[in-house]
Amino acid sequence: MDVFRQVIEDLRCVYDVEPDGLVCDMHPQYAASEWARRSANSSGKKCFEVFHHHAHASAVYGEFACEEDILVFTWDGTGYGEDGLIWGGEGLFGVPGQWHRVSSFAPFALPGAVMAGRDPWRSAAALCWAAGYEFVPDIEDFAGGPSSADLELARKAWNINLNTSISTAAGRIFDAAACFIGLCASASFEGQAPMWLEAAAMEFESPWVSALPLERDMNGVWRADWRQLVKMCMDSQRPVPERAAMFHEKMAMTLLHKTRRVREERCFKTVGLSGGVFQNRILVERAHQLLSAEGFDVLIPQRIPVNDAGLGFGQLVEAAANSGCRMALKAER
Repeated sequence: MDVFRQVIEDLRCVYDVEPDGLVCDMHPQYAASEWARRSANSSGKKCFEVFHHHAHASAVYGEFACEEDILVFTWDGTGYGEDGLIWGGEGLFGVPGQWHRVSSFAPFALPGAVMAGRDPWRSAAALCWAAGYEFVPDIEDFAGGPSSADLELARKAWNINLNTSISTAAGRIFDAAACFIGLCASASFEGQAPMWLEAAAMEFESPWVSALPLERDMNGVWRADWRQLVKMCMDSQRPVPERAAMFHEKMAMTLLHKTRRVREERCFKTVGLSGGVFQNRILVERAHQLLSAEGFDVLIPQRIPVNDAGLGFGQLVEAAANSGCRMALKAER
């Protein structure tokens, strides 16, 4: 935080600028957001708070200078949602300042909450238990995986919702799949398990599989039921590369299935992809192929990072829209 504050001060001096306001993530506990709120209060300036996935969607919209409603899939590992839960598997429809969630995944409770980002076994256990299966990994095959005591403690906590977080994050589903298949139970950095999963999938030609079933909730959001993935990924009769490839194909087909459902009720021709999950080449190429075949224009970020490194730009676009400002957003295609 000391470096963070110093960099801001240095940039203000170097470029001789005085900000009119501040923009930050909506999360109530992010250190940078707390700094922005305090700075705004002390200076009398306005602080615009932006939801994490709204910023992802607005980054795509701003980069390509869109002018009409679009559907953006914002898939990543975490992010504070409008309902106070952890999002990460959302489809958002609209324009900056007017995003509406139209699709997601069925929610699941993560034991250990934020610890799940570095422990893929926690995501795997959560999906297993929620689907009615026992999570009994072969500990010897999982470098850095959970001990029997860790697993027992996590299950007890999960049963009573102690230190758990409700999530819809596609990134955590990728983590779980990597653990089920036997690739990674504990990661040294967030994203390691999905990277290994992608690498394994490259060794097998993409098979055809159906999309996950969708069910509409009381708010009109199309939610994908991920339970089929648990059984499929745990099928040890299939080789690892085949299961990894099947998982990727199922996720891509599910994305297409969601798009079709949204198109039945809303008018749009453009679909954007944003969030760290879309650093996955297999998923992006297959999603692009499927959506293009259906006649959609697919926007894949090129100048702005698709992961959280692009959030700052998206936050500015979203804040400008919410404040009624007019911005000239030009992008070279």
